[in-house]
Amino acid sequence: MGIPDSGNGVRYFFDLFFPHDKLKIGIMFKSIVVCISLFFFFTDLFALDTLRIVKGKENYVVDGTHMQLLVDKSKKWIIQDVTSPAIIGGFKETGEQFIHNQDVSPAFWVRFYLKNESADYSKWLLEVVDPNINHIELYIEDSSGNFIKNNTGNYLPFLQRGYHHKNFVYDVDVPADHSKVKTFYVRMESENPFAFIFNVQSNKYFDRYALNEYYLLGMYYGMILIMALYNLLMFFSVREKAYIFYVIYVLTGGLMSLLEDGTGFEYIWPSYPAVNKWISIITPLLFLFFFSLYAKSFLEVRKQAPRLNKIINISLVLYFCYLLIDLFISPTPAVFAVFIIPFIIMYIAAIRIFLKGYRPARYFIVGYSFIIISFFLYLLRINGLLGPGDPLTIYAFNYGLIFQIVIFSLALSDRVKIIKMEKDAAQKKIIEQLVENEKQIDKATKELESKVEERTQELNKKNKDITDSITYAKRLQEAVLPHERIAGMILKEHFILYIPKAIVSGDFYWIHQKGNQVIFAAVDCTGHGVPGGFMSILAHNILNLVVKEMNLTRPGQILTEVNKKVNETLSSSNDFMDGEYGMDMALINLDREKMEIQYAGAYNPLYIIRKGELLETRADRISIGNTSNNIRNYFINHVIKVEKGDMLYIFSDGFADQFGGPDRRKFMLGSFNKLLIEIHLLSMDAQKEQLNKVFKEWKGGNDQIDDILVMGVRVS
Repeated sequence: MGIPDSGNGVRYFFDLFFPHDKLKIGIMFKSIVVCISLFFFFTDLFALDTLRIVKGKENYVVDGTHMQLLVDKSKKWIIQDVTSPAIIGGFKETGEQFIHNQDVSPAFWVRFYLKNESADYSKWLLEVVDPNINHIELYIEDSSGNFIKNNTGNYLPFLQRGYHHKNFVYDVDVPADHSKVKTFYVRMESENPFAFIFNVQSNKYFDRYALNEYYLLGMYYGMILIMALYNLLMFFSVREKAYIFYVIYVLTGGLMSLLEDGTGFEYIWPSYPAVNKWISIITPLLFLFFFSLYAKSFLEVRKQAPRLNKIINISLVLYFCYLLIDLFISPTPAVFAVFIIPFIIMYIAAIRIFLKGYRPARYFIVGYSFIIISFFLYLLRINGLLGPGDPLTIYAFNYGLIFQIVIFSLALSDRVKIIKMEKDAAQKKIIEQLVENEKQIDKATKELESKVEERTQELNKKNKDITDSITYAKRLQEAVLPHERIAGMILKEHFILYIPKAIVSGDFYWIHQKGNQVIFAAVDCTGHGVPGGFMSILAHNILNLVVKEMNLTRPGQILTEVNKKVNETLSSSNDFMDGEYGMDMALINLDREKMEIQYAGAYNPLYIIRKGELLETRADRISIGNTSNNIRNYFINHVIKVEKGDMLYIFSDGFADQFGGPDRRKFMLGSFNKLLIEIHLLSMDAQKEQLNKVFKEWKGGNDQIDDILVMGVRVS
């Protein structure tokens, strides 16, 4: 075919660019598409910074400067789609060095290029630094232009990975060739935000790096377990609930670390990838919940900052509601912001409580500050202000948690020390106060007899001062009695009905646990008011001495030794000896493992109600503090087998001796026994409520004649 003449030139060029033949039209259209695709491909190739492997360097970071992103909102594209002319031009550079996605709805495709200009190492590895990505597909271009697929992610069993490492690691074939650029595609999809950060390392470098990293992680988790065990032992020692809250908080923090760094999936649940999702939901909730319980208990927030306590509770409920919305209705980015609100409020509360003079709060503030710093580093990392592959930022939470755990443990020890000092001071002050009260009462009584009319106003003021002092003595007396929460942890199913006649009581209860044995007593000291209160403090201290320091556990031996110590103490004061001061007592040693109790009593019996039948074990007719030479000076120890469901009752004589009813007569033991049989199947709270109700109705408008103490314990 020759060159057209000039007369047909216009038609020749018209036919060239606008042909009528359909075959020519198709060929021309495909040529144009290929040219455009090649244009975009080579434009992107030369615009993107290819990662060059050079001599003498073993580790390279593939960050935003070396990659392009493509967003797949349909989540259906495959490698053939994203490399097709229609889509390949969608790969774009972000312009950021550190990329961290917050939108979890689409899938993401990453493209980057490697060129090996060094022959130092024959084998290179690609590491995806974030271990919590659900689905990852790596496509490596082979020599024929096809792509080899490698499928991983934490929604697949761990053992399916080519490298058993907490992160995702792949072999990459990058032969030394100065002229060849190799293309890699990575598809990433996850239900949680993740960082676009990869490492390209020589196999020797990776071995060293992985070994050091696992060594440090082993030390970290070892410290977590040691501190948890230490504080658990402290809980069993002092029975302070803040310790058990703290132990669970530490363990949930360790579980969060196991999830965050991928070692939990590697070592604990490798065959159950679905566990990753549920732990990521449950662990932050438990972490927040038990941290709040620990902080509120340790700082006494309800007492020290009641308004902030309410705000903390509201923020916890708000987070739980947002979490439910995020899980079951629609994912919401606000759930993370709501998660940190209780922590911020707790930090503010700690500062306020410290400024009010609560000394243990200073440790809490210092330890908490480490977590805040680590969290700040985390925020800088996810927002691209710090390198996401930097060990300082990757393990910021681990560092902060370890420092916090150590300081919080010191804080708990300091708090226990302060409580012990306060109790010792209270015990010393109560004796001094009671003695001073006795002197003041004697003085006031004498002045009242001699100057009733002349000094009425002055005596009224003094009586008020005395009453205030006795009320203060009552608070001091209550401080040495076992707290209800301690009684609940030791006795389990129980109730204690305790109604003093006067401000200060002569009756008191005493509880102690020694291994599997629970020792408890109901004690009725001679009299009530200040004398009875003085005797109750004396008896309380002697019981502590005999059981805790002399290590006696048999009730008969305990009562015998208490009687001896009381006599030795009171023999130094003629006033006490002349007044025949003493006490009645029922004391039980309950061993739930052996299903056995030991009992001894000084006038006060033991009742066991089993299947509606009342079984009475009578007490010795000897009062503690007795000085008569005609009465034996030891108490009988009774050993009794018990059954599950048995109700044990010990009590003082105040309930049965109360005058009341229509005939103003005593309630009597027979009526009391019948009442116990009627209520023994009720819950502990219901039994206590019913006893209190019957007592008030019986007493009516009459004066209470004695202190009331009834203890009930169900064998379980």
